[in-house]
Amino acid sequence: MESIEQVRARLENIRSIEPILVALRTIALSSLRIALKRLENVNLYHAQLVQVLRLALVHLPLHRSPTAHQRCNRCALLIVGSQRGLCGPFTSTIVAASEQTLRELWEAGLGVEVMVLGERTRREAHRRGLETTWEGALPVTSVPPFKMAADLAARGLRRYEGGELEAFYAIYNRYLGAGRYEPRGVTLIPFEPDHLEEGEPAWSPPIVETDPQSLYDQVVKQLVELSFYRVLLASAAAEQSARFQLIEGASQNSRRLIEELTLTYHTARQGAVTQQMLELAVSAGLIRKE
Repeated sequence: MESIEQVRARLENIRSIEPILVALRTIALSSLRIALKRLENVNLYHAQLVQVLRLALVHLPLHRSPTAHQRCNRCALLIVGSQRGLCGPFTSTIVAASEQTLRELWEAGLGVEVMVLGERTRREAHRRGLETTWEGALPVTSVPPFKMAADLAARGLRRYEGGELEAFYAIYNRYLGAGRYEPRGVTLIPFEPDHLEEGEPAWSPPIVETDPQSLYDQVVKQLVELSFYRVLLASAAAEQSARFQLIEGASQNSRRLIEELTLTYHTARQGAVTQQMLELAVSAGLIRKE
């Protein structure tokens, strides 16, 4: 049985950890809300760009990619994971799904360049024997900025248009709700106009004075950037949600332990005081020692 000093030491240790858990919980919840709000705004802007693209296509007899592309048998796979831990099996889940995707691409006869976002995911990928050609870091206490997505999109488009890549894929954990996520693979490049969302036009037919091909090229470029950003935001939302749920559980456990240890400490202290009173009474001759 633990002594009073041991119980008190455990109690003080847990109490010192509790403020850290509260701070981590607050950061995770705040980042989750920011990611979801930005994702909502990005989806709205994406829908508006799709409307613009439809208008441009009406004025183009044949649409094409922003620049000519020579086919090759090489592609890139971007694994979007986590920068740090405290999010359960988030990292191992996405790396395991990436291994399956890699096997499918290899079986299709494609050479694959593996790119990784997130230090924690990079370590897990290396532990599983995956060789990477590019590695990047994710923000620790905030959601990824749009510039990160724009830089990745520019890198991918440059290599795609130069004939170095056949396609650019990404795999990430998609946010499904509180603490829930699932791996999802998407094709970010090339952009396929045939996959535009169906729906009624949001605007009346406008007068297009800009060169339709130039308008098409610019809108496609922005849609590719938004596709990258949607992946980063959805992954961030899933990660922060998983982290929040895990830390919330740890916070509840710490509160339960504090209550149990406090009760144990007071009970042990009362027993010690009672024992001291008995010893004083015996030494004073007030009661006889049995």
